[in-house]
Amino acid sequence: MVGIYSSIHSLSNLCSFYTMLTLIYKEYQNVKSQRKAQLESKKQVMLTSINQVSNELLAKIDENVSKVMKVFVFTLTLHYPMSQKTTEIAEQRLIFSIISFSPSSGSAVIYL
Repeated sequence: MVGIYSSIHSLSNLCSFYTMLTLIYKEYQNVKSQRKAQLESKKQVMLTSINQVSNELLAKIDENVSKVMKVFVFTLTLHYPMSQKTTEIAEQRLIFSIISFSPSSGSAVIYL
């Protein structure tokens, strides 16, 4: 009788141990999924912030390039009298030249 009681007690302890391990594992999975969600949220916030900063920088670059082109064309008009239409064509060619800049040769040719 003592042997059966001992076996039942051992089995009960084993079940309790298994239940405890199961609860610990479930808690671990919950914490793991919460951390993953927090990291994903932080990642999205950072990506949104980076995207916003990039867009602002690109807008600023576009604005500054436009100013430089206008100053460049204005400087040309000081030396050579040009009509408004000729000035617009010069600006368009300058834009095309900047767009067709060749990084491999490291230069851009501007035809005016």
